[in-house]
Amino acid sequence: MNWKRIVLYVLFLFLATNAAAFPFGFLIGYLKSAGKEIPAWVPYGPMICVPLAAISVFARLATVQYDRTYSHVGWVCIVSWIISFALNVVLFNQSVSMWFLSAVVLAITAAMGVFIGRYFQKRPLSDAPGQSGDHPPAAD
Repeated sequence: MNWKRIVLYVLFLFLATNAAAFPFGFLIGYLKSAGKEIPAWVPYGPMICVPLAAISVFARLATVQYDRTYSHVGWVCIVSWIISFALNVVLFNQSVSMWFLSAVVLAITAAMGVFIGRYFQKRPLSDAPGQSGDHPPAAD
């Protein structure tokens, strides 16, 4: 297990999802403080952008981690989900049931990210098809 990479991608996951949600939170806060009505589409922005950001982080992890990909992605999910308890439930007063539900969303985004990342996965040259040195005999 590459624990350094796991911790790094937990950090990437938090940074990416926060960066995806920040513009919408900023816009909502600005509109509320200005006494303006929030457009109906604004709350849907984070619902689309945050999972896409998580999928991209998991896809990148699956692309670079060709050995024990599923274990690494699983540990990133578990660690980030446990850390999110302190942030969401304790700090932001989210209900525990919603926190448990977030595990389902996290698992779905991880599965989608691994599916995409495995498609683009970088393997050592010796593992690439046709690169093993076993070439068919030349036709005379």
